Amino acid sequence: MGRILAQFWIMAFLLVFVTTGRVEARGIAGRELAETVTRADKALKLNGVGLREKYYFDIYVLGAYTESGTCDPARMIKDDEVKLLRMEFVRSVPAKRLQAEVRKMVSSRLPVSATDADRQQSESFIAMYDFDVTKETIVELLYVPGTGVTATRDGRPMGAVLPGKSLLETLWSTYVGPDPCCPATRRQLLESCQPM
Repeated sequence: MGRILAQFWIMAFLLVFVTTGRVEARGIAGRELAETVTRADKALKLNGVGLREKYYFDIYVLGAYTESGTCDPARMIKDDEVKLLRMEFVRSVPAKRLQAEVRKMVSSRLPVSATDADRQQSESFIAMYDFDVTKETIVELLYVPGTGVTATRDGRPMGAVLPGKSLLETLWSTYVGPDPCCPATRRQLLESCQPM
Protein backbone atom coordinates (compact mmCIF):
# COMPACT_ATOMS: atom_id res chain seq x y z
CA MET A 1 0.00 0.00 0.00
CA GLY A 2 2.87 2.39 0.89
CA ARG A 3 4.54 1.81 -2.45
CA ILE A 4 1.33 2.56 -4.36
CA LEU A 5 0.84 5.76 -2.35
CA ALA A 6 4.44 6.84 -3.06
CA GLN A 7 3.96 6.20 -6.79
CA PHE A 8 0.74 8.21 -6.70
CA TRP A 9 2.51 11.24 -5.19
CA ILE A 10 5.37 11.01 -7.68
CA MET A 11 2.93 10.90 -10.58
CA ALA A 12 0.91 13.78 -9.11
CA PHE A 13 4.08 15.90 -8.80
CA LEU A 14 5.15 15.10 -12.36
CA LEU A 15 1.68 15.91 -13.68
CA VAL A 16 1.65 19.30 -11.96
CA PHE A 17 5.19 20.07 -13.14
CA VAL A 18 4.49 19.06 -16.75
CA THR A 19 1.17 20.87 -16.99
CA THR A 20 2.45 24.14 -15.52
CA GLY A 21 5.65 24.00 -17.56
CA ARG A 22 7.38 26.37 -15.13
CA VAL A 23 9.15 26.13 -11.83
CA GLU A 24 9.09 28.58 -8.93
CA ALA A 25 12.86 29.05 -8.96
CA ARG A 26 15.96 28.26 -10.98
CA GLY A 27 19.39 27.78 -9.59
CA ILE A 28 22.99 26.82 -9.95
CA ALA A 29 25.80 26.06 -7.49
CA GLY A 30 23.30 25.43 -4.70
CA ARG A 31 21.61 28.83 -5.01
CA GLU A 32 17.99 29.18 -6.09
CA LEU A 33 16.78 32.44 -7.64
CA ALA A 34 13.10 33.36 -7.69
CA GLU A 35 11.33 33.27 -11.06
CA THR A 36 9.89 36.73 -10.42
CA VAL A 37 10.88 39.66 -8.23
CA THR A 38 9.35 43.09 -7.80
CA ARG A 39 11.53 46.17 -8.19
CA ALA A 40 10.43 49.75 -8.90
CA ASP A 41 6.79 48.55 -8.73
CA LYS A 42 7.37 46.23 -11.70
CA ALA A 43 7.25 42.43 -11.80
CA LEU A 44 10.54 41.27 -13.28
CA LYS A 45 10.96 37.82 -14.83
CA LEU A 46 14.09 35.73 -14.44
CA ASN A 47 15.74 35.55 -17.86
CA GLY A 48 18.36 33.08 -16.72
CA VAL A 49 21.05 32.14 -14.23
CA GLY A 50 24.78 31.62 -14.61
CA LEU A 51 27.80 30.94 -12.47
CA ARG A 52 30.73 33.36 -12.60
CA GLU A 53 33.95 31.46 -12.18
CA LYS A 54 37.56 32.58 -12.10
CA TYR A 55 40.44 30.13 -12.29
CA TYR A 56 38.03 27.25 -11.61
CA PHE A 57 36.74 28.91 -8.42
CA ASP A 58 33.02 29.68 -8.11
CA ILE A 59 32.67 33.43 -7.41
CA TYR A 60 28.97 34.33 -7.68
CA VAL A 61 25.64 33.22 -9.06
CA LEU A 62 24.20 35.72 -11.54
CA GLY A 63 20.48 36.19 -12.07
CA ALA A 64 19.32 38.41 -14.95
CA TYR A 65 15.79 39.84 -14.71
CA THR A 66 13.77 42.00 -17.12
CA GLU A 67 10.15 43.08 -17.44
CA SER A 68 9.76 41.28 -20.77
CA GLY A 69 11.59 38.07 -19.85
CA THR A 70 13.13 38.00 -23.33
CA CYS A 71 15.74 35.40 -24.25
CA ASP A 72 17.21 37.58 -27.02
CA PRO A 73 20.60 38.94 -25.84
CA ALA A 74 20.31 42.07 -28.02
CA ARG A 75 16.96 42.92 -26.44
CA MET A 76 18.30 42.22 -22.95
CA ILE A 77 20.93 44.87 -23.61
CA LYS A 78 18.91 47.47 -25.55
CA ASP A 79 15.26 47.33 -24.38
CA ASP A 80 14.40 50.34 -22.24
CA GLU A 81 12.61 48.61 -19.36
CA VAL A 82 13.23 47.91 -15.68
CA LYS A 83 16.10 45.40 -15.43
CA LEU A 84 18.05 43.77 -12.64
CA LEU A 85 21.37 41.97 -12.43
CA ARG A 86 21.59 40.08 -9.12
CA MET A 87 24.90 38.62 -7.93
CA GLU A 88 24.85 36.22 -5.00
CA PHE A 89 28.45 35.64 -3.95
CA VAL A 90 29.49 32.11 -3.06
CA ARG A 91 33.11 33.04 -2.31
CA SER A 92 34.77 35.81 -0.34
CA VAL A 93 36.67 38.37 -2.42
CA PRO A 94 38.84 41.19 -0.99
CA ALA A 95 37.96 44.75 -2.03
CA LYS A 96 41.14 45.35 -4.03
CA ARG A 97 40.65 42.24 -6.16
CA LEU A 98 36.90 42.91 -6.55
CA GLN A 99 37.44 46.45 -7.76
CA ALA A 100 40.19 45.39 -10.18
CA GLU A 101 37.91 42.72 -11.67
CA VAL A 102 34.99 45.15 -12.04
CA ARG A 103 37.32 47.64 -13.73
CA LYS A 104 38.55 44.99 -16.16
CA MET A 105 35.00 43.87 -16.97
CA VAL A 106 33.44 47.32 -17.42
CA SER A 107 36.25 49.42 -18.92
CA SER A 108 36.97 46.95 -21.70
CA ARG A 109 33.32 46.94 -22.76
CA LEU A 110 32.69 50.66 -23.06
CA PRO A 111 31.58 51.35 -26.62
CA VAL A 112 33.94 53.16 -28.98
CA SER A 113 31.38 55.96 -29.06
CA ALA A 114 31.56 56.44 -25.26
CA THR A 115 31.68 60.07 -24.24
CA ASP A 116 33.81 61.57 -21.48
CA ALA A 117 30.66 61.59 -19.35
CA ASP A 118 30.19 57.83 -20.01
CA ARG A 119 33.79 57.17 -18.98
CA GLN A 120 33.39 59.27 -15.83
CA GLN A 121 30.20 57.41 -14.96
CA SER A 122 31.89 54.04 -15.39
CA GLU A 123 34.68 55.25 -13.07
CA SER A 124 32.05 56.28 -10.49
CA PHE A 125 30.50 52.84 -10.79
CA ILE A 126 33.84 51.05 -10.36
CA ALA A 127 34.67 53.21 -7.31
CA MET A 128 31.55 51.84 -5.59
CA TYR A 129 33.24 48.43 -5.27
CA ASP A 130 35.45 49.42 -2.34
CA PHE A 131 34.36 46.64 0.02
CA ASP A 132 35.18 43.03 0.80
CA VAL A 133 32.51 40.52 -0.14
CA THR A 134 31.70 37.36 1.77
CA LYS A 135 30.02 34.24 0.48
CA GLU A 136 26.69 35.73 1.63
CA THR A 137 26.99 39.17 -0.03
CA ILE A 138 24.29 40.10 -2.55
CA VAL A 139 24.90 42.90 -5.06
CA GLU A 140 22.04 44.16 -7.21
CA LEU A 141 22.27 46.49 -10.20
CA LEU A 142 18.80 47.90 -10.88
CA TYR A 143 18.03 49.98 -13.97
CA VAL A 144 14.88 52.10 -14.09
CA PRO A 145 14.08 54.01 -17.31
CA GLY A 146 14.30 57.76 -16.80
CA THR A 147 16.24 57.27 -13.54
CA GLY A 148 19.33 55.17 -14.26
CA VAL A 149 21.30 52.47 -12.45
CA THR A 150 21.17 51.96 -8.68
CA ALA A 151 23.72 49.61 -7.14
CA THR A 152 22.99 48.00 -3.76
CA ARG A 153 24.93 45.68 -1.50
CA ASP A 154 22.78 43.58 0.83
CA GLY A 155 19.89 45.99 0.23
CA ARG A 156 21.86 49.18 1.02
CA PRO A 157 22.83 51.74 -1.65
CA MET A 158 26.47 51.57 -2.72
CA GLY A 159 26.43 55.15 -3.98
CA ALA A 160 24.42 57.70 -5.92
CA VAL A 161 22.08 56.71 -8.75
CA LEU A 162 23.96 56.76 -12.07
CA PRO A 163 21.62 58.41 -14.61
CA GLY A 164 21.04 57.43 -18.21
CA LYS A 165 21.05 54.20 -20.18
CA SER A 166 24.66 53.98 -21.37
CA LEU A 167 25.99 52.28 -18.21
CA LEU A 168 23.10 49.80 -18.28
CA GLU A 169 24.01 48.72 -21.80
CA THR A 170 27.67 48.34 -20.85
CA LEU A 171 26.78 46.22 -17.80
CA TRP A 172 24.43 43.91 -19.69
CA SER A 173 26.91 43.65 -22.60
CA THR A 174 29.46 42.46 -20.05
CA TYR A 175 27.36 39.34 -19.46
CA VAL A 176 25.26 38.70 -22.59
CA GLY A 177 26.97 40.71 -25.33
CA PRO A 178 28.97 39.20 -28.19
CA ASP A 179 32.24 39.65 -26.23
CA PRO A 180 31.24 38.76 -22.66
CA CYS A 181 33.52 38.81 -19.64
CA CYS A 182 32.73 35.20 -18.99
CA PRO A 183 31.53 33.04 -21.92
CA ALA A 184 30.51 30.10 -19.71
CA THR A 185 28.29 32.39 -17.60
CA ARG A 186 26.69 33.80 -20.77
CA ARG A 187 26.07 30.28 -22.12
CA GLN A 188 24.47 29.12 -18.85
CA LEU A 189 22.34 32.24 -18.61
CA LEU A 190 21.02 31.93 -22.15
CA GLU A 191 20.55 28.14 -21.97
CA SER A 192 18.49 28.50 -18.78
CA CYS A 193 16.33 31.25 -20.29
CA GLN A 194 12.68 30.28 -20.65
CA PRO A 195 10.76 32.57 -23.05
CA MET A 196 7.81 34.28 -21.40
